[in-house]
Amino acid sequence: MPVAIITGAASGIGLALSRHFSELGWAVALADVNITAGERAAQELGERAFFHKTDVSDWDDVATLFKETKERFGRVDYVAANAGVADLQSLYEKQAGEPKKPNLKTIDIDLNGQIYCLWLAAHYFRLNGEQGGTIVFTSSNAGLYKFPTNPQYAAAKHGVRTWSTRL
Repeated sequence: MPVAIITGAASGIGLALSRHFSELGWAVALADVNITAGERAAQELGERAFFHKTDVSDWDDVATLFKETKERFGRVDYVAANAGVADLQSLYEKQAGEPKKPNLKTIDIDLNGQIYCLWLAAHYFRLNGEQGGTIVFTSSNAGLYKFPTNPQYAAAKHGVRTWSTRL
């Protein structure tokens, strides 16, 4: 049975992908920070699915997700590096006094999280031998065009486009 890991799996594109792979008969590891929605989604998908609370901006969380998926299902065949958020702080907000350190969580989630997924997917796909695996990154048109209202998001999504590679 093929196995998929989907980040951002508790809603939107990630939930739709999780349902799709489940309908195809795949085992699915759903990863998200939203515990309630993630557990509900995994329960909906049945025995071949499990939820793992995962903050993709945390290397240890992502590494544990991959390890647990391999232990449960014996392999990892597909990764949808889908989790993402828009800018959490506006560049255009006026600050009183000295500037404060910017909130870079958008970069941590939208770029670093996808790099973590790629790094771990490369390792686990190699364990599949010649069969390998597939990773798909979720970007947006903000990775192609100026997006002045959300500069961190645009920078992260542009960065994601540069990580496409053949392993």
